[in-house]
Amino acid sequence: MNKAIQSGPDYSSADLTRADFRGRDLRGATFRGAYLRDADFRGADCRGVDFRGADVSRVSFQGADLRGANFNQASLVGSNFRGAETAGAEFLGADLDRTAFDADGAKGGAA
Repeated sequence: MNKAIQSGPDYSSADLTRADFRGRDLRGATFRGAYLRDADFRGADCRGVDFRGADVSRVSFQGADLRGANFNQASLVGSNFRGAETAGAEFLGADLDRTAFDADGAKGGAA
């Protein structure tokens, strides 16, 4: 049986400042253009999540699974990606000022 991949919830353009998503399953969710300043995604499953153009400033992604997530054109100023799994994640045109990654770039980063 061939199952289609279902998309997750759509939070596009929502104001989710200081939202708590710790440990949540957000696979396939859309946060495109959302305001997520100071939100907490520690340990969340964010595989394939769309953060394009979102304000993701001062957000903690510590230990989150971000494989295949899209952060293109997002503002990630002061965010923390230490211990996050980021293989296949995209950051084209993202503002990474003062953003913290592991010393090797991220867990599972480009080989």
